[in-house]
Amino acid sequence: NLDLQDRLVELDDKLSHFEESFAKLLEVASKERQGRLSQLEAAKLRTALAYSLNALYFVYMRTQGVDPTDHPVMEELERVKKLNAEILRVAGKRGTKRPTTVDAAAARRVVSHALGGAGGSASGSPGKRTRK
Repeated sequence: NLDLQDRLVELDDKLSHFEESFAKLLEVASKERQGRLSQLEAAKLRTALAYSLNALYFVYMRTQGVDPTDHPVMEELERVKKLNAEILRVAGKRGTKRPTTVDAAAARRVVSHALGGAGGSASGSPGKRTRK
């Protein structure tokens, strides 16, 4: 009896966590309807929602004593997983287009001007490079 009670408390905690997470997803979905998400963000949102709903149905089937392993919901979960992996692959390619570069000479001039006034630098003559 105690084991069952512990499991029910754990289930209640997990459902509370799920409700909080799902509320955040719905908030983001609202932003999508308003057109404030990029296409990539919208695709990520849609796959997250599709996976969540299918996972919930999977859990529902388990609670009803039905074995979902041969049910089409399993195929759908796998399809959404593959789609999500493809979206993450594309997102990774977009993120590695070109590294950010810094114009060191320009940065040095800006810092020099800010620290040492308009005509000079705080650490010596303009253009003099010091390494630390």
